Amino acid sequence: MNVNEAAIKRFNLNLTYIGYLAMDEPSNFKWTKFVKQLQNDLRSEEIFNIRTTGNDYEMLSFKCFYDPNTEEIVAQISTLNDDVAHKLYMSQAHERSQSFNAYDYLPYAVIVSDASGIILGLNKYAEMFLKVENSQLLHKAHQHIFDSFTLKKGQITSYLSKLMGDKHASIHVVDETQVSRTCYYEISSIFDEYNNIIVTVINDETEKKQLQHKVEHQ
Repeated sequence: MNVNEAAIKRFNLNLTYIGYLAMDEPSNFKWTKFVKQLQNDLRSEEIFNIRTTGNDYEMLSFKCFYDPNTEEIVAQISTLNDDVAHKLYMSQAHERSQSFNAYDYLPYAVIVSDASGIILGLNKYAEMFLKVENSQLLHKAHQHIFDSFTLKKGQITSYLSKLMGDKHASIHVVDETQVSRTCYYEISSIFDEYNNIIVTVINDETEKKQLQHKVEHQ
């Protein structure tokens, strides 16, 4: 709504149409959560990746105040020096790594995506079921979870629509890539609105399906 001269130069804005500050995807979703906290606390600080004049993204510190009467946010934006930015990045990367390592102790496959459907991490069981290494799926679209499975036409579209509408969805898939047997899985996802993430688990239904087929055959 209003900016000073330093912000105009920094973010290549103008006074006739200011528009939005361009953030990367993680920062966009972090901003939504940040605003909710700000409305409660009236003052808060956070780090965001913002596109500056040179079209490069830069890690910047936001110190914000919220006025509940006008519903306006006043933000003081300052630069982090390279050393601080690097330490912060490494700290966040370590924190993410530790949180995903914890999933390795769970006895089932877990995949975590952000609210826009970008895969943030998966545990070892998920790697086994999907037949991929962690690095092959990181930062890819959520739909790549289904790359190695056989699905019916329209299954993924229906699943994604339900996930976006109801905040939870399940889909049954078939793995026909194994020579010895066909495997059946149920993939279930739930959208955690508080943390802005999608948590997906994979359940192996192969034995259940084989028993069902045997009963039907008899």
